[in-house]
Amino acid sequence: MGKLMFETCFYCGQEMWSKKLCTKHQARKRFGIMKGARFARRLLYWRLASDEHLIRRVDGGTRRDNIVRACHYCNSSRGEATPEDHKVAMMALIEASEHPCQTELPQSTKGETN
Repeated sequence: MGKLMFETCFYCGQEMWSKKLCTKHQARKRFGIMKGARFARRLLYWRLASDEHLIRRVDGGTRRDNIVRACHYCNSSRGEATPEDHKVAMMALIEASEHPCQTELPQSTKGETN
């Protein structure tokens, strides 16, 4: 599995995956997420790559050069913050080990659903 199958988030710098480049199984393996582990589905979802508009669409940002790649967590948590402010906030979460894309998951227990 090559490194090119994964990208890094514009805001937090964490590795993310794309459905176009790899399977869920490959992504779980890359990130060390055990299938069936508690919160496995959520963590995989947060690491999913998405298109982020630097200038929000509601503010007129539609051009292709206005789009960067961000993990789903950073993209969905930005709100009305500027890209610069949001990047600072996400890096603070990384530094405090509170960003979900860097959280270690407990090992799966038989019978748990994700």
